[in-house]
This record gives sequence, structure tokens and C-alpha cells, in this order.
Amino acid sequence: MNKYTMKEIYFIVQNLKAGSTLLRAHQIREVLLKHYKTNITVIDISMILQLKQKENCVFIWIGPIGHKYINSLSQKNVNILDVVDKYLYNKKIIEECLNNNIYQIMIVNNNYMKSYFKKNTSFNGNIYVIYHHWDPRLSLTTTETDDKLIFGYMGSIKSLTHTDNFLHYEKLCRLYSIIFFDTELGEDVTEKVINNNINYSITYNCNNMPKYLNFNCDINIRDPYSEVSKFKTTAKLATAAALGHNIITTMDEAIKDVLTPDYPFILKNSDLNTVNNMFQLVINDYNNDKVLWNKGLMILKDIKAKLELNTLVYKYLTLLNM
Repeated sequence: MNKYTMKEIYFIVQNLKAGSTLLRAHQIREVLLKHYKTNITVIDISMILQLKQKENCVFIWIGPIGHKYINSLSQKNVNILDVVDKYLYNKKIIEECLNNNIYQIMIVNNNYMKSYFKKNTSFNGNIYVIYHHWDPRLSLTTTETDDKLIFGYMGSIKSLTHTDNFLHYEKLCRLYSIIFFDTELGEDVTEKVINNNINYSITYNCNNMPKYLNFNCDINIRDPYSEVSKFKTTAKLATAAALGHNIITTMDEAIKDVLTPDYPFILKNSDLNTVNNMFQLVINDYNNDKVLWNKGLMILKDIKAKLELNTLVYKYLTLLNM
């Protein structure tokens, strides 16, 4: 696509060092610059007064941070809420903003969320489903397991306690060898998790993607009936696909949208017995003919293409051109 000029675009973020800023602002900006000959800027919320005189611009708010500021900015701008994975922690604020229609467009994680907000709020703007892409920096990560099967969890380790992002992790890490990599710190924190010492302080690390990983089967286990399962992103699935790993996963709403039901390592429910049986299935298959393992890798190869940033950017082009 040839570059063409359109309105200035501003990504407005809470914290310039946060992971959501890197993935949903900086990385999106870099790809959009290939398509648009225009000013595209990432700006910290503390600098919002710089935009007070701006008109006919597009403001993309990463997370629910616009409610205090939009009414003091020109009403000639287009305001887009990218809810990311912040809804569960900010329900009241987000629903109030949608009911008051301070945003014209909303970006959500899956089709369930689109239906949910249409049904449960008075929002009359457009809602776009944009799945979470895999971090392009993962293309530089090498997996080294010496052809052994090793399980791993990659994500916010803090979420293990406050969001149930990995059900049964305490019991499972006593039954199986599981590597834990904290993507906020950019460090292997397996010993901390095993020793139940995950109340450590977080200092966001921009270089948070590993050069090497020593596991090849990712884990994503959530209660499929929980709000967490309904409102979270495809990030865990996208990461596994990008790395050439398989993943043991419950069918979260976002995953349900993109992963075919014939994927061999989908958990039908999240009780410990079912989860344990799935771990055993993966182990037995991997240590024998790898029929299911290889089938899973082939399916996730397609997922990798589907959740690549250069593929998903066309969703942004569609909504921006509106």
C-alpha cells in the first residue's frame, strides 16, 4: 500500500515503560508508519496539555485513561479506546465512559466482548475486534531444550495471585518441572514461584524478551466460565505460536475466536484432574510418536501467521479510514 496523508494520530498511554505501551502503541505505530504519511506519536498522559489545541486528530487511548481529559480537548477529534486487558480492573470507569459516549470507537479482544458491550452499555460507536499480536522481538528468541519436553509459563507472574491466570500452578509445579518467565521483569523467576516468593517489586524492563528459552510447551489455564477467560487477549496463544511451541490451553473467548477445535491440547474444563490428564497426554505423545505434538505445531503455524502484526494492522487501517 502506498503511503497517504490522513489525520495526525496520537497514542496516549499511562506509562511509557509499560508492556502495553510497547505492544499496543509503539509497535502499532511502527507498522502504521509504513502505510501513512502523517504524524504518529506516542505520548504520556502527563503531557496531555500538549494536545489541548489539536483538532481533527485521532487519539488512541491505551486503557481507560481518557475519561478525565477528553472533555477538555477539542470535540473535533476522534477518540478511540483500546481496552487492552484492563476491563476487569476498571469496570465502572469503562462502562460510564461508554454510556456517556466519550469515545467514538472501541477496540476489544474478542467477539464475546463486542457483543457484551453492545448489549450492556449505551455505547453507539463502532466496536472493532483486534486480536493481540505476537511481539516481533520473539523472532529473535531461541528455544533450547535438547529435544526434551519442558513446560513453561510466560507472562505477568503477579497475575498468578490476583487474576487466576494459571489455575493450580502451585500444585502443578510440584508435580511437573515448569519454568516461569516474568515478562514484566524479563527474568526467569522459577525459584521465586516454587518458593512462593512472588511479592517482589516490579521494575518494568523494556528489554523483557528472552534471548533463549528452555521450555517448549506453554501453559494457559483459566476457569472457562470466569470473567478472566471472557475478557483476556490472545497473548498467550500468540506467544506460543511465535516461538514454535505447543500450548496447553483452556478455550478462552479470544482463543475460541482463532484456534480451531481440532487443536489437540485444548482443555475441556479446568479442574485439576482434567489438567493433570492433559499434561500426561502431552508427555506420553511427545515421548512416543509425537503425532499430536506435530499436529499441534502445524495448527499453531497458521495461528502465527494470523496473529502477526503485519496481518492485524489491516484492522487498524480499516478503523482509521472510517
